[in-house]
Amino acid sequence: MSGKDLRIEFRQKQNRAAVLNLFGTNPNYKVEVGQNEIPTQMKLVLTAGDGEVDFSALKLTKATIEMTAGDLNMNFKDSSIPEQIDIKLTAGDMTLNLPKDIALELEYNKTAGDIKVDNNNLKNGYDTYTYNSGASKKVKINAKVTAGDLKINFK
Repeated sequence: MSGKDLRIEFRQKQNRAAVLNLFGTNPNYKVEVGQNEIPTQMKLVLTAGDGEVDFSALKLTKATIEMTAGDLNMNFKDSSIPEQIDIKLTAGDMTLNLPKDIALELEYNKTAGDIKVDNNNLKNGYDTYTYNSGASKKVKINAKVTAGDLKINFK
């Protein structure tokens, strides 16, 4: 803990059998944080596999998500939206479900695959995208997508 912020880093150790899916199973983890009033910085690193993360019980100030391969679905609520989310997606599918009443400032660099914001497909290369700029709550997302699909949905 640094000052008044809680920092959580979850890292899956790379296992060649899991990456190659030799045994037909992927690791499954459940992580619970019990004190949602503590400002929290979260770093999630997924090398291979599938995951679903519900951040609704956290008070996030920053989230960093790195994924090498797999399928990751993340849910945020109004109270859990951090000021900044940094994403590095090498391959696979990543979905962020955000509340529809927030503003989004997306800065991205995409080589291959798709980035979709509310079903709008964004172009390749380096660019920015803004959604719902008049909202009182805002999240800034920095995304680097090498190959894979990043979807940002508003619900």
